[in-house]
Amino acid sequence: SKVDLRDCIGIIYGPMTTTFVRCAARREDPAWACFSLLFMGRTLDLACVGDTQVRAWFHGLQRLITRVGLSPAMPLVSDATFITQKARWKLTDDAHAAGKTVRVHLIRSLKVMHSDAALQQQLAKLHEEGRRETASRLAQ
Repeated sequence: SKVDLRDCIGIIYGPMTTTFVRCAARREDPAWACFSLLFMGRTLDLACVGDTQVRAWFHGLQRLITRVGLSPAMPLVSDATFITQKARWKLTDDAHAAGKTVRVHLIRSLKVMHSDAALQQQLAKLHEEGRRETASRLAQ
């Protein structure tokens, strides 16, 4: 089927539409790869293959919709907001794949990282480098 972007009224990131929600159990695509174009009375639900593609398609279509679509005043999703939302979707997918809630998955992951001695050494090194950079900037 064909759609005309001039008829598009918006774009949303993630599997948020009723179609995506209804098909969640059968959906093969990760949540972070999904987005939807909104039209009057329907949606076009899409998924991309990778991180770079979903970001490029979402932002590119968002710009086109604000230029040629029915919602020129549609607020744009900034890149920072997009990355934050993508991280949230990835975290949710990982938690659900492990059969856990996001909260439990985060807590368990943090406990594992806390007990990893090599990771603790790397974090301490990064912290010390950050302190030195800050001290150097303040001294100038």
